[in-house]
Amino acid sequence: MDDRITRTWTLHRLTLWLGPPFIFAIAKITAQQSDGLSIANVALILAITTAAIGAANPLAGILSSLTAGAFLNYFHTEPVNSFRMSSSSDILMISLFLVLGLCVSTITSLRMRHHLLAINRDSMRSRQQQSLAALSPSQSATEFWQSSIDRIDPNLSFLEISCINTPREPIPTIARHKSASAGSPTVVIPECGAVVEFLDPRISQVLVIKPRQGFAPLEVSRAVIFALSSDVELSLQGTIEE
Repeated sequence: MDDRITRTWTLHRLTLWLGPPFIFAIAKITAQQSDGLSIANVALILAITTAAIGAANPLAGILSSLTAGAFLNYFHTEPVNSFRMSSSSDILMISLFLVLGLCVSTITSLRMRHHLLAINRDSMRSRQQQSLAALSPSQSATEFWQSSIDRIDPNLSFLEISCINTPREPIPTIARHKSASAGSPTVVIPECGAVVEFLDPRISQVLVIKPRQGFAPLEVSRAVIFALSSDVELSLQGTIEE
């Protein structure tokens, strides 16, 4: 893709810079062969050349058309070697020649724009398909929740988190400190676990946090625990409202 874009860009620059001088050279050379070429034949040659240039680069086609019209007038219409025209037929021919060149360049520009848009859409669709293919297999709700927890705090990956109605055994409760009081920024989760109570009285469940089997008591950020508790509480409130 990059090589094709580079070649296209190089072709555009070449036609833009070399198109008008090439048209000038054709008009001057054919003027030297005026005995064998009529002005209609010269106009046909220039029209084919400008159409080919316009197919490669619309802007170069427009510049080449203007150059061709000017030097067709300069070298091939009376008075020769001037930009004046004395014949109405020459004026009509030069005008039609310019209209033809501009129309070809405009149509080519629209076609190239449409082609580029199609290429961009295909490229975006291909990147989306590659991104989807690179994604991990679909996760269950529990796995997705656990992966989200792991991203919040590395220590949470060593905890088991669940919602139950009432603990089977009495376990410590993590108290909520008021904003005015200076509480510890961390809390130690014992092996038996700890309970976080929700603020909404409509929720009868509690959040139970305990180290995974085989882990010693863990020290976890108090702010992280209550941020997690708030998220779970919002989810449970949505269930109650439904």
